[in-house]
Amino acid sequence: MKNVPELRFKEFSGEWKYCYLNEIIEISKKKFNPKKNSANQICIELEHISSETGKLLGYINSNNQSSIKNIFKENQIIYGKLRPYLRKFWFTRFNGVCSSEFWVFNGKQTDNKYLYFFIQTEKFNQISNISCGSKMPRADWNYMSLFKFFIPSLPEQQKIASFLSTIDKKIELTDKRLEYLESYKKGLMQKLLTGEIRFPGFNDEWKEEKLGDLLTEIKKEKIENQQLYKVANIQLYGKGMKHTNKTPNITEKGRPYFIINEGDILIGKQAFHCGSIAIATKDFQNCVTSNAILHTIENSQKLIKDFIVLYLKNESFYNSLKNISEGTGQKEIAKNEFNNIKINIPSLPEQQKIASFLSAIDKKIELTKSRLENLKTYKKGLLQKMFV
Repeated sequence: MKNVPELRFKEFSGEWKYCYLNEIIEISKKKFNPKKNSANQICIELEHISSETGKLLGYINSNNQSSIKNIFKENQIIYGKLRPYLRKFWFTRFNGVCSSEFWVFNGKQTDNKYLYFFIQTEKFNQISNISCGSKMPRADWNYMSLFKFFIPSLPEQQKIASFLSTIDKKIELTDKRLEYLESYKKGLMQKLLTGEIRFPGFNDEWKEEKLGDLLTEIKKEKIENQQLYKVANIQLYGKGMKHTNKTPNITEKGRPYFIINEGDILIGKQAFHCGSIAIATKDFQNCVTSNAILHTIENSQKLIKDFIVLYLKNESFYNSLKNISEGTGQKEIAKNEFNNIKINIPSLPEQQKIASFLSAIDKKIELTKSRLENLKTYKKGLLQKMFV
């Protein structure tokens, strides 16, 4: 039986201790009744914890609650027992109360900070997800407590916890940088695309233009050689576009289709609230798509392609599209009204300047996202190798 981890600090040796889970973790039984206790407490519900990250998203006041809550103290762990596959956990940083759908953990023979990483391991996750109940599955402590785990000495626990805490700190700082960059871009984008903020050297008045004069809709074409094309079922969303499926060929010879070429501007008619617009990449060359996509090219004498994509993705613009949508179920952009929308645009050089500046921020955002994902992957690997 393997009783030491794959990855270990060199100053430690010897076998780890084999313990039942209820010898490692104690569940606090302290309760708080908002109806009988008028003292207002910070209250955390399941929706206030981000899945898998241990990130606190917010909280409410206990005065507004009526159900019994669990009491937690600083430096404990709360763990969501309802739908445990969501992996909601948090290392408490202050005193408060939480939903009864959380367990409040204390360590027995274990340092609480070590315990916080212990409950993030895959083995713990697997046994917590052998739950009872079908509609509202909950982790079953009576069942879980029968499982045994290996745990190290207290000094080794503290060393592991300290090391993994530095990784968590890097993840937290990178996540905050990502939030800052995205917020910075959103605010700046709104001001740059409306002329509220302008770059030095650009003083010309912006001109009012109809979208129909800026974007030319690509018409359907009949396809005789069907083997040259593939049907692209395209999913457009706020960050770009992707294939959801590709069929090997077109089945109806001579039927009109919208043929995609690299660089075409594709606008999702039915998902406008998501800023669903993208420029077709090389991967979509010689694909065809359906009427659900408003398929256009730019008037290059008036428009920089990257600028109009940013403009149409801007929150204030695509919120206005709700007023020109049609249908009672899945609403769709009314094409004629879309073409008649008037917008103010700057000169081509200023459009290029705005697009290039915002694209540079996008690159920083993507780089930060990549760093964040790499850190999360690195931590996941450590959890697998540093625990038994």
